[in-house]
Amino acid sequence: MIDASKYNPEAYGINMRDAKEVTGKNEIRTFCPHCHANRKTEHRKERELWVSLDTGNCKCHNCGAEWRMDTVEYTERMAEMECRASGTQRAAGDVRKASQGHKTAGQTARFALPPTPDSFNPPTDARLVSYITEVRRLPMDVIRGMKVTQASVMMPQVKAERLCIVFNYLHNGVLVNRKYRDSEKHFMMDKGAELIPYNIDSALGSDHVIVTEGEFDTLSLVAAGFSSVVSMPSGANSNTSWLDRFYDDYFADKKRVYIATDMDAPGMKAAEELIRRFGPEVCYRVTFSDGCKDANDELVKHGVEGLRKSVEEAQPVPLKDIKTMDDFGDMLDLLYQEGPKPGACTGWENLDRVVKFQTGQLALVTGRTNDGKSEWVDELVLRLALSQNWKIAYWTPENTLLDHNRKLIEKLTGRTFVRRGTSQGVQPGQYHLCKQWIGENVTWIDLPFDKLNLDTILERSRSLVRKFGIRLLVLDPFNFIEKENNSQRSENAWDSHVVGAIRSFAIENDVMVVLVAHPRKVEMQIDGRRRRITIEDISGTADFGNKADYCFCVDRDDGHKVVTISVDKVRNKLLGSRGQAFFVYQKASGRYVPCDIDDKRNPVNTDFAKYGGMWIDVPELF
Repeated sequence: MIDASKYNPEAYGINMRDAKEVTGKNEIRTFCPHCHANRKTEHRKERELWVSLDTGNCKCHNCGAEWRMDTVEYTERMAEMECRASGTQRAAGDVRKASQGHKTAGQTARFALPPTPDSFNPPTDARLVSYITEVRRLPMDVIRGMKVTQASVMMPQVKAERLCIVFNYLHNGVLVNRKYRDSEKHFMMDKGAELIPYNIDSALGSDHVIVTEGEFDTLSLVAAGFSSVVSMPSGANSNTSWLDRFYDDYFADKKRVYIATDMDAPGMKAAEELIRRFGPEVCYRVTFSDGCKDANDELVKHGVEGLRKSVEEAQPVPLKDIKTMDDFGDMLDLLYQEGPKPGACTGWENLDRVVKFQTGQLALVTGRTNDGKSEWVDELVLRLALSQNWKIAYWTPENTLLDHNRKLIEKLTGRTFVRRGTSQGVQPGQYHLCKQWIGENVTWIDLPFDKLNLDTILERSRSLVRKFGIRLLVLDPFNFIEKENNSQRSENAWDSHVVGAIRSFAIENDVMVVLVAHPRKVEMQIDGRRRRITIEDISGTADFGNKADYCFCVDRDDGHKVVTISVDKVRNKLLGSRGQAFFVYQKASGRYVPCDIDDKRNPVNTDFAKYGGMWIDVPELF
């Protein structure tokens, strides 16, 4: 018997009549209110929506929609507080009805919110009005037009109810999120709500947009007469994943993007990441007057005309080919004050002692055929993605998408994919968790055979930087990149050009590129044993090793069951030096477990338990 009394699923458009319980778990599977009606006839019997009756979390494995149901008690309390804040009285039954009716299948909000009001009443409290109009210098007609309201809410920082300014986040006119700000600068957003840009609807259809760091800055620019202004949802933050869903429809068509983040160090870092995502060719940096940190400071101290002048005098982001100290002096100051960024670790302790990783670099990986170059690269980038929250893009024409995903899931779980239903196999819950993680963090460039040229590969990769914010790009293997038609370059000159172009791409887009290159045929040693591969053995030009920032050579010794990773080059001395790391390869899961070797090159000191388990469940391993 399904017991959903803790929530009110019907209020969220969830079909309980046809729901089925998940054996052994307090979960149900049913039809998604967002996409099921539009599915093909052959898929109409599939129950794509998974609902946890413990947490209220809902996830559709077809359209990707996700939201969280709130308990009936919580929604009743929130509705009652809103009534109290607005000065109205409702009967208990009316409160229950209001709290249960705020989610419909047609809304784009991904969690439970009260229905979008017909009108948003501006703040009426004298202290809030005084603060808005006298301290922030914002006219009330702007506040009214931007649907800023007030509410009394429980602020977790002080564990007390406070009267707050409420910034309402709308998308397509529908209330999606709210940010509450009290008089002591405590902030809170609605729990479980989707992070979207503030005032996102204003960007649709305009050929330009201004991006700010906060809501008051957005309101200030609107007061100055600018109509297309959005704010980052969580302030100065290098995490721009909020852009992913909106890039195509709201930002891809922009001829100008004005970056109006704060003039402090966090604001500069946020601006740098926004410029990377939008592309420097369309970005203009807004700077404010001396003593003004942001747009609202400019409005308060220099009025509407001063703020308009700041935007109108915004300078295009410097050209990539010409640089002066004016272009990078501020970032040099930041480097001097804070020191260089520490390199990223993989969680392989033996490799981390030799080398650290950084974006804006080209990592070259080579090794004999079937020695596991691609397998090792997959684990390397998965580890970096999990430890640094870097998104991955693959161009890997040797792999089919299904087979590659199978291998990634095996690495993420440490289990065999094909033994479903056994204790050694990937379990259903693990499978769905991994599928969700891969869906959110990994993309593939899947080109037809006649378009495997360098320009197309880098063009697609650049679009993934803009749209998804990738930080890791795997090109595997080099020899699948098609040579230019009618190229007058020699073979070696062409290879050198390609490696140089890939490294330039890595630097310009602040992406770590992993390039897999095959070696030429390597002769045996006099005693008949295979000698190890070096960077000089790569087929083609010596510029593979010369132009790369890292060079890794993979050598698998099946006789001794040990894999040697030789680090033959690290350009930046702050990130490491030459050295070696030894591993035992686990064929069932495709994982590499660190080890030492004895005098006979046999693996010793291998801690399989330490490097086992489900990675997504145990992030502290990284």
